[in-house]
Amino acid sequence: MSTHFQSARYAGATLLDAGHTRFRFWAPSCHTVVLEAQGHAPVAMARDREGWFECVFPCGAGTRYRYRVARDLAVPDPASCYQPDDVRGPSEVVDPATYDWRHGAWPGRPWHEAVIYEVHVGLMGGYEGVARELPRLAALRSRPSSSCRWPRCRAGATGVMTACCHLPRNPPMARPTPSRR
Repeated sequence: MSTHFQSARYAGATLLDAGHTRFRFWAPSCHTVVLEAQGHAPVAMARDREGWFECVFPCGAGTRYRYRVARDLAVPDPASCYQPDDVRGPSEVVDPATYDWRHGAWPGRPWHEAVIYEVHVGLMGGYEGVARELPRLAALRSRPSSSCRWPRCRAGATGVMTACCHLPRNPPMARPTPSRR
């Protein structure tokens, strides 16, 4: 039995080993996408016929990156797990094995069972308020959960970065969340 939860990620940055990360980004209207990883030369990503761009890049956890989709536009990863500099800044590769999961053999939930329920942590009284509401939320049969902070976000800006976390003082593998109690 593993002590670390590892889930296959279809999109975003997936750490393959300490020095290699697979990046997948869906941009069907783009002909080219370039990965810009901090401290490295930009690299063009390979495109498949469905509009997925992919590359394996020699970088590890802690590397900040963006996708350049046009000459004048570089965007963060919409499947990012961590946005240390807000939702407009670069994304950061994380290593999920650095968190000591309580249920390390849990395989995750298949996407066809996913029901996404957006919770505004601040309006619920912080993480403790969310913890008090978990029984009611569970009764809605909403299974997957992740913590996401949207600072200085305009109305209508949600719907992207559904797995992101913006906690500059507490990286995603160190953050306290009600689901890890």
